[in-house]
This record gives sequence, structure tokens and C-alpha cells, in this order.
Amino acid sequence: MSRPEIEAALRILVVEDGAEVGRMLCALLKEAHQPTLATGLEEARVRLHDDSYDVVLVDDRLPEPAGVEFLMEVRDSQPVAIRLLMSARVEPERLLKAINQSHVFAFLEIPISQPLLLSTLGQVAQMRSVMLERDAALLDLQRQRDELEVQVAKRTQQLADQNQHLEHLAMRDPLTGLFNRRYIEQRMEEELLRLQRYGAPLSVLLFDIDNFKAVNDTEGHATGDKVLIAVARALADSVRQVDLVARFGGEEFLLVLPNTGLEAAELTGARLCRQVAAMPGVATDGGGIVRVTISGGVAAARADDRVWAATVERADGALYAAKGAGKNCTRTG
Repeated sequence: MSRPEIEAALRILVVEDGAEVGRMLCALLKEAHQPTLATGLEEARVRLHDDSYDVVLVDDRLPEPAGVEFLMEVRDSQPVAIRLLMSARVEPERLLKAINQSHVFAFLEIPISQPLLLSTLGQVAQMRSVMLERDAALLDLQRQRDELEVQVAKRTQQLADQNQHLEHLAMRDPLTGLFNRRYIEQRMEEELLRLQRYGAPLSVLLFDIDNFKAVNDTEGHATGDKVLIAVARALADSVRQVDLVARFGGEEFLLVLPNTGLEAAELTGARLCRQVAAMPGVATDGGGIVRVTISGGVAAARADDRVWAATVERADGALYAAKGAGKNCTRTG
């Protein structure tokens, strides 16, 4: 945004009861400025209502209210306008009232001295230029501050998005979108402490995809990835919102079930085995279909378990028992 152009010419309202004197003043001013004549207070009030001025030049010989009192109205209606008072009476008290109450910038003695009038207006023009430059600088600073605030807000949002993404990466498995091993181990520690402090039951399910190595060897790793994703989705969609589902490693999945005893966990494990077995087959790159089953081990955490791994070890032993029992089933450890 470019700074506004500063014009030297002033918009001047000349308030003069005598039309002849008023026209003479306007003729004197129009070469350098833009004067407008108001003959009388009523016309002056109308012009002040309809337009704005840089300078209001008032004759103090106006009928009631006199010039000083009228300039008080100008001060209230157009506070930025510079107020000049013309008077044939040089009275100190009158001058003091004009300065203190009407905030008169200059007092011009009648008959008006043309050099003094033009010099006074030159000072007003310089002051106005300084004010416009100041306002332009303030607008410039405001624009820069607004732009900076936008940039800061944008950068803050970018950092928040990046932090959220990094947080997601730190706790999620990139292939399946499930929690990763690092996160589930941390949560297991927290849940075990909750059990030890409050006695709330806690169980885990450790699942392994049956014959997964054969899928990778015969159908390729791309199909193997599809199988992992399909099983992950089936498990995540089939448990409670408070339950935690993680890819524990390779084709293994660990489910942490807070506030769940061993019997309820056994029922959940059997149900999940049936649901995975009932899934539609996973399409291979060669146009075939791969049917998937899982085997699981169930274990309940104990208050005397010193570490979370003790619970998972029991579930792992039960998982091997399920594999030995023919797969596509669960066993309890």
C-alpha cells in the first residue's frame, strides 16, 4: 500500500458575515488554496455538515454566537480542522478564551495582512503535511503489523500441523495406522500402574496372522501389506473406543483392554478370530484371493506383575498354544 500523496493546497472554509469581505478573502486565497465562502453562521453550519475542511477561518465580528463561540462548534464537529480567528479587537482575555476553549491556532488582526495570512496558512500546510506523513507512517506500521500477525498465525498453524504430524508418526504404524509398539508399551505401563493402584482389571490379546510368511513368499510383499491392513482394520473396527490396538511387530497385533477381566477378554478374542475368518478375501496382484485367519493368546495383568512385559509374555505363550491347537483360535495364558 503506497503512502498517500500529500497536497499543499488547503481546503479552507471562510466564514464572513460580509459577502464583499468574504469574496475578497477567497480571491486572495484561491491561487494557492481551495477556499469556500459561507456568508453567515447558518450557511457555515450546513457546509460543515456536508463537507470537511482543513482550515476554518472565522470573523469574530459575526452576530451571536460570535466567532470564538462558533469555533467551539467547529472544534466539536470537525476536530481535525485548523481554526483561525479574525478580529478587529485585540483583547488579551478574548485571545486567551480563543486559545483555551476553541483551540484557535492563530489570531489574525483586521484589516488582514496578506503576507501574514499566507504565512500563517503556509505554517498550517506544513503542519498538515507532517500530520499526513505521520498518519501515513502509522498506516504503514499498522499494515506491517497486520502482515506480521498473518505470517505469525500462518507459521504457528504450520508448526502445530507439523507437531501433530510428528506426534502421529511417533505413535502410529505407517502401514496400518494402528498404534506402534513404542506407544503401546508406554500405555501398558500406565494401565499396569492403574491396576496396581486402583485394582481395575486389565487384559491383553496378542494376535498373529496365520501362515503370513507363506503369503509373502507366494503372493509377494504387496499382497502381504494388503493382508496386514485388512486385519488391522478388522481389529480396530471391532473393539471399544477405550481399547488400544497396536501393530506389535511384523504380523503380530497387541490389544490392550482396560477394565476387562480374563473371561470377557476370552470372549472378545474368540469373537475377533471369527470376524477375521469371515472377512472377504484379500485380492492378490495376480487376480487371486487370499483368505486370512488369526490366532491369539489371552492374558490378564496381575497386581504383582512388575513390568508390562510379564503380561504380554503370558499372552505370547498362549498364542503359541493356539498355533499348536490348529490356528484360527485363542488360548489363555
